[in-house]
Amino acid sequence: MHVIEKRDYYRISDDIYVSYQVVRRSDLKNSGPDHHFNLAPSFMMLPELFRLDIEAQSILRTINEQNKELGSFLHNLNQRISALSRAIVATEDDVADASRVKISEGGISFITSELLSVSTPLALKLLINCHSNEGGPLGLTCFGEVRHCRLREDGKGDHNDCITGVRFINLDPVSQNLISRHIIRRQAQARRERLRHDRHS
Repeated sequence: MHVIEKRDYYRISDDIYVSYQVVRRSDLKNSGPDHHFNLAPSFMMLPELFRLDIEAQSILRTINEQNKELGSFLHNLNQRISALSRAIVATEDDVADASRVKISEGGISFITSELLSVSTPLALKLLINCHSNEGGPLGLTCFGEVRHCRLREDGKGDHNDCITGVRFINLDPVSQNLISRHIIRRQAQARRERLRHDRHS
């Protein structure tokens, strides 16, 4: 089940692939975050495919109530969009390294193998929902700034692992909206899981 916390934003725990590059402060104004990664052209399609997937699911719920046959046809089309997105993600290197992180509209907390100084600017590459069968994955790049970084003390992972909290900066409205939609979808999935568990307990 996905843990939901409320601080400045809703935060959820999720399995997400995170890659980062330390950048210069000047890069935040003079470059885009995608310029700091070797991205395949297909990766840039993922945000739009994710948006279409989310919108299609919302429309499908309404159509299904009025026309089951049309709803079934559109559901099939939506499944194709999701399959295409997952096929794109499958071509990305190191996707299998997705790990448990905490994410909100405002930032992300994940494990790094190095101790990063507070206020260090980063370029981030995120692959969200890359192993789920419920909906398509979301891939995006953005800038962030380290808010805290401390050695991991829970005995898990490598002894040099650090828990690093990063605040998103200069996040464009489209990317923020897509992250928000992913969080809402995860919350809905968590509610369905609770209901299924309650029915079988």
